[in-house]
Amino acid sequence: MKKNTIMAIILIVIAISIGAYFIISSRLDAKYVPNYMLEDFYKKPYKKVGVNEYTVSKVSDRDMVDTYFRTYTNMFFEDLGMAYQKLDSKFREKKYPTLSSFKSFVSSLTNDFLAIPKIKSYDIDTENGKTIYSISDTRGNIYKFTIEAVMKYTVSFE
Repeated sequence: MKKNTIMAIILIVIAISIGAYFIISSRLDAKYVPNYMLEDFYKKPYKKVGVNEYTVSKVSDRDMVDTYFRTYTNMFFEDLGMAYQKLDSKFREKKYPTLSSFKSFVSSLTNDFLAIPKIKSYDIDTENGKTIYSISDTRGNIYKFTIEAVMKYTVSFE
């Protein structure tokens, strides 16, 4: 009985070895050589950024345009007074001298709250050391963002 179990174990080991040999050789014949890296099996834990450390990230022009446009159009719903203050002073005096006149313009932009303005196209220029984003929305309105520093900007409409 003991010899039979030992013989069965030996035959199973031999069968597994022969099967593994054929599987490996068939993959090598097909020029399939896996390129495993340690990261495939072990994910590194997320490291918190400490004091005076930073993570490098690449921000595209499209990301910046989206951020400015989304931030400003969200002000229409959250804080219309802040959106009014972000208007270029000369443009504000000429086109919308009062907050109520600006409210009527914004209500035409956001006539139904499900159709928030979306970007159709954009153009980026520089003038006097300031970056200017000209953004056209899907309704044909053109927003002109004049950026002095990060998130320090003024807006005018064309």
